[in-house]
Amino acid sequence: MIKEAVFKWLQAGAPHSQGARLFSLIAGRHHPFNKLLQLNSNAVYSALKEGLCRRAGIGSVHSAPSLHKPAAPPAAPIRIREDWPFLQDPSCPPELKILAADKITAYQKYTAAHLALFDCTTPVEQFQAAKECVENYIANRLIVSEFKHFKEHKQLLGKHPIFLGLKKLKELRKLNVVQLIKLKENLEHSIWRIQFEIKKGDKQHLTIEREKRIQEKKDQLAEVERLIKEFTEH
Repeated sequence: MIKEAVFKWLQAGAPHSQGARLFSLIAGRHHPFNKLLQLNSNAVYSALKEGLCRRAGIGSVHSAPSLHKPAAPPAAPIRIREDWPFLQDPSCPPELKILAADKITAYQKYTAAHLALFDCTTPVEQFQAAKECVENYIANRLIVSEFKHFKEHKQLLGKHPIFLGLKKLKELRKLNVVQLIKLKENLEHSIWRIQFEIKKGDKQHLTIEREKRIQEKKDQLAEVERLIKEFTEH
C-alpha cells in the first residue's frame, strides 16, 4: 500500500504539497518533520523524497522504476576552485577565504544530517537531524550569495554574519589590558555555562544554537588572549 502510493507520487512528478500530505499519513501528523515540510527549501524537498522512498522500501529515488527521469542527488559536489576562481587570487578578501572553509563544513554537515535524518529512532533525534540539515543548507546559501555578489561586482556584499563577528574582533583591539582581562574572565565563564547547559541534556532543540554561541565566544577569547599576550610582551 505505502510502496504503491509512493510510486504513484513519484510518477506524478513528486509535487511537494502532495508528498507532504503523504508523509503525514505514513509517519503520523505528530512527526516533527511535518513542521519542516512547510518550508519551501530544496534541502527539505530532497529529504522528503528520500524519506518516503525509504519508508516504501525502495531504497532511494534512483531505484524507483518507471520514472520519467532520475531525481537529482541531494547536493552537488563542492567545486570551490572551479566555481569561484577569485578565491585563488592573492587579493581576495580574507573574509571570503574564511567563508570558503565554512562552505565546505556546511556541505559536509548537511550531507551527514541528510543521511541520518530518517535513520533516527526518537522524535528528538529526528528534529535535531532535520534542523541541522536545513540550517546547514541555509548557511551554504548565505555563503553562495556572498560569492555571487563578489564574482559579479568585485566588492563584498557583507550581509553574512561573519562580517559582524569580524567587526566585534576589531572592536576588541581598542580595549586596554585591564578591560581585556575582565572580558577574558567573562568569556570563560560564559563558555563554561553554555557547555554545562548542553551537558544537562535538556532543551536539545537549542543544542546547535548553543554550539554556535560557544564557537563565537571561543573565537573572541582567542583574540582576547592574543591581545593580552601582546601587552605582556611589550
